[in-house]
Amino acid sequence: MSQEFGRRPQGPNVIFVGGDAKHRAEVCFAARHARLHIEPVADVAELLFGEFTATDVFLVWNDPELLEQVKFKMATMSNQAALVALYPNPSTGEVVAALLAGASEFIDWPCSAQQLESAIRGAIEKRRRALPRWERTRRAKASLLGLSEREREV
Repeated sequence: MSQEFGRRPQGPNVIFVGGDAKHRAEVCFAARHARLHIEPVADVAELLFGEFTATDVFLVWNDPELLEQVKFKMATMSNQAALVALYPNPSTGEVVAALLAGASEFIDWPCSAQQLESAIRGAIEKRRRALPRWERTRRAKASLLGLSEREREV
């Protein structure tokens, strides 16, 4: 028996949302070859608070509405995880819709383990670069809320 049996590879915390059992199994199998661990769930409602807030990347299967649900739950839980859309043979319109819905990366499924890992790591890097900007925006909003109506007019 392998020493690695049962061990989770070190790396980003990734949750795959949506798809059917076959799609979730295929993606998790590909991730294993990329030495990534992906936790599959059928629906956003399955996620517990701790799982949701500790996630680095959400992979979302073929559904702009599901992307919106994940994005909404991220906002309510103050999670700034990256969103990656995963679509089988997408049209240009589907790619655009996913990116407009908030995906920072897009994966045309099926793909190689290296492409999957590259998209996940690319999304994490984009998020890392954007965090200071998000923090400045959050602080500015908090400052504005503390001002009186007259102070905001000036």
